[in-house]
Amino acid sequence: MDIEYQNFTSSKRINTYKTPSPQWTSDKSDCTSYGGIADDWQGPGYYRFTDGAGTKLATSPVKKRHCGTSWTGYLKDGNSALPSSPGEEREATVCFHAGSSTPCYDPTSIKIKKCSNFWIFKLPTVVCNAGYCGEQ
Repeated sequence: MDIEYQNFTSSKRINTYKTPSPQWTSDKSDCTSYGGIADDWQGPGYYRFTDGAGTKLATSPVKKRHCGTSWTGYLKDGNSALPSSPGEEREATVCFHAGSSTPCYDPTSIKIKKCSNFWIFKLPTVVCNAGYCGEQ
């Protein structure tokens, strides 16, 4: 069964991109503060990181105010959360780095599916000022 997914392609999603203040965007449709909604956020669903956004959801904590947002989303269990066999799907947890005292703010459950040579991530809506980060 094929799963429909959206693509994250913006280089602002990559974990090394430092977000200018106060242009932080969010992966939530009704956030109007700061920079508003991320251009490539289409609501909850499956997403593939590709092109300038990297190849996967970040696998280690990302500095606050990077990757186009303020609170940066990454896989809590790192690379070990990623399925290795095509067709395999796993549940995982995304943390949002909201500062040194809160490196795992709002732990959020997601699903990850391994396709032939890439992953897709089933991502829910997050709190305002938070977003999902990519890495190569």
